[in-house]
Amino acid sequence: PVAADKLQEKRGIEIGHIFYLGQKYSKLLDVKVQDKDGKYINPEMGTCLKQESDSSYIIGGINNYGILIYKVDKDGVLLWQKDLSKIIDGDIVDIFRSGNGYLIFGNSIDRNFVRYNFVAKLDSLGNFQYATNINPITKEQESIKVYPNPSNSIINIQTMHPEKIKEIQLYNLQGTLIKTYPKSVNSIDLSSYANGNYFLKVQYATSSNMVQIIKK
Repeated sequence: PVAADKLQEKRGIEIGHIFYLGQKYSKLLDVKVQDKDGKYINPEMGTCLKQESDSSYIIGGINNYGILIYKVDKDGVLLWQKDLSKIIDGDIVDIFRSGNGYLIFGNSIDRNFVRYNFVAKLDSLGNFQYATNINPITKEQESIKVYPNPSNSIINIQTMHPEKIKEIQLYNLQGTLIKTYPKSVNSIDLSSYANGNYFLKVQYATSSNMVQIIKK
């Protein structure tokens, strides 16, 4: 508790959230917004936050219109902000440093309400460079689990539909293929790789799914 005489009331500007709630509360409260086609939908809520080596923070957020990226210093002072809502229509799953810029990993919904994964590249000031859509997410893909993650050696791969997998591939942040594994593999060993972020691509007959994994 804080003494009443010590409480202060000040105006502030909310620049982002550091949680991801999906549609949990927008459905519960029946919150509706119009999408780019004018259809009313329940918006997804949430974002992600990462601290950089200079103690500043990169914040990926969403509002009712799309994706917003912010950079603040260690004291919370806004350094720059970018509105990507007219470029990328979707939700952020993760954002991290890649070379002299940033990579955003997330998912979006097309006009037929099919959900896709996407990877987008930004420069060091948050300016959009390019984005790549990955194949539609199917129910069997959503059942994939990797654990423990992060890991310093072995990462286990669990799926409810292993018979539908063609192969599994490991990529670095630059998109370079490091290794291809047979479809029967249920774990991979990262002990010989440098610490950092990687992507595990699970290839199906007509689609694929990418999962971020971390070697620590």
